[in-house]
Amino acid sequence: MSKLIISISLLLLAYLLFLGYLKFQERKNSPKLDKTKVDKLILFYRNQLNLKNKKIHYEFTNKKQSNSELKNGIYFIKFGKSALEITVLHELFHIYRGDCDNHGKGIFNYVRIRLLYFFLFEPRTMIHSIQNKTINQQHF
Repeated sequence: MSKLIISISLLLLAYLLFLGYLKFQERKNSPKLDKTKVDKLILFYRNQLNLKNKKIHYEFTNKKQSNSELKNGIYFIKFGKSALEITVLHELFHIYRGDCDNHGKGIFNYVRIRLLYFFLFEPRTMIHSIQNKTINQQHF
């Protein structure tokens, strides 16, 4: 039993290191943006991801992290202390993949979504952002 616990712990540690590496690669060399550039990037990536029919609003907050969520049919992106170019793509990709959509109520759905977010949604979005972070930077 203790070997199983050690094995699971090592796998979880390796996974956390992998997520840290992805986050580092995602944020590396990504410029900080002002509101004007965020507007241009959102327009550009909305067209690229075919999100033209989605209502998307954003704001800057004093929180460390950025996030996106769906409320009353409108997607809200809250950019943390520093809005990076990669953060715009990252949050729009969450919207594109439906990661922010309502997945039901209740504790079971809450736990299920948190596990999916940690093991599927966030790594998938980080990988997509890394692959696409150098797209047509001359537009900005």
